[in-house]
Amino acid sequence: MDERGIQSGQLWLKEIRDVTVHTKDEVGELKILAIEARNHLYAVLKDTEIWQEALQSWRESRLAKEARRASRDQAMMEEEEENATARRSLLAQLGPNDDDPCRDMEIVLSHVTSMTLGDQDRIGAVIEHQAVQEWLLDPLFGALLVHGNGRRHDPISPTAVACALLNHVFAKTLGFPTLYWFCGLHCSGPRGNPLGMLRSLVRQLLCLSCCRCSSDDQTGLDTQHVGKLLKLFRKLLRRSSSGAGGPVICIIDGISYYESRHQRDDTCRIIHELASIAGSSSPPQLILLLTSPTRTTHISRQPGVEQTLAVTEVPEHFSGAKQSLNSRQIMSSTEKRARKLSESLEKR
Repeated sequence: MDERGIQSGQLWLKEIRDVTVHTKDEVGELKILAIEARNHLYAVLKDTEIWQEALQSWRESRLAKEARRASRDQAMMEEEEENATARRSLLAQLGPNDDDPCRDMEIVLSHVTSMTLGDQDRIGAVIEHQAVQEWLLDPLFGALLVHGNGRRHDPISPTAVACALLNHVFAKTLGFPTLYWFCGLHCSGPRGNPLGMLRSLVRQLLCLSCCRCSSDDQTGLDTQHVGKLLKLFRKLLRRSSSGAGGPVICIIDGISYYESRHQRDDTCRIIHELASIAGSSSPPQLILLLTSPTRTTHISRQPGVEQTLAVTEVPEHFSGAKQSLNSRQIMSSTEKRARKLSESLEKR
């Protein structure tokens, strides 16, 4: 090995490092010197044992990196396949998808113009209510129940329209992951009950792109058991909020429809669980809004529920003096507040 050649190359490199560059020409000259120094060292070292060892080490390192990358890609593919398989299996266990949330939204929104002026004013009052606006601005607000205080218990009420408009802002405009359910549209049949609502919320979670599933999620699952479905909901929600980088929005309208004697226990259990999640986690996993066209008679008075759920009221009487719903103006102001919510979540 030519020690003088190596020392010569090293001195050359030191001389290059010590050069102060002032002009573009000097930069070009320095690059030429660096290349020449590198070539000089290569010519001296290329046939030496040190060079061959270094070259072999570099090749082994490169192969190891490629193997790790291939292993990581393979693991990701297997994880995606497991996620897709588990998702399909869970959806199959939940049964046929007879409930279409998007169709429900369209049905509710199609009734806006046919409502009385008083009901249209009530829609605006729900959305612009101080408690709702605070709920929009504070991701740690927890769960809110709004009593619409209407005189009728209509399936498509002013509170239903308010929920549909709010959901539109969150899902369509801001891209939040959202879950929603209109109890007034599902009052009969095998799915017109609290269990049917919970199954739909779980199904909607599974359909979110940010939701991750595991084969373990199917262990011990009984889709006819409220407690086991709530356990699955909590697990999926935790992964979904983590995958989305923020909370999931859940909006349920017409909860008073599920207060009959044979339904109220399941309803209170589900609402208590959702409200507990919404009010306990930081960063928040769930932001929950419940509405009822009239005052609830049982849910808001349950000891476990009232500790986790804020309840507010809108006025009972509206004359229609505001001359119908100015949905564009209301949604513009609501969108601004919802954007502030999004900004505050990004800071956490």
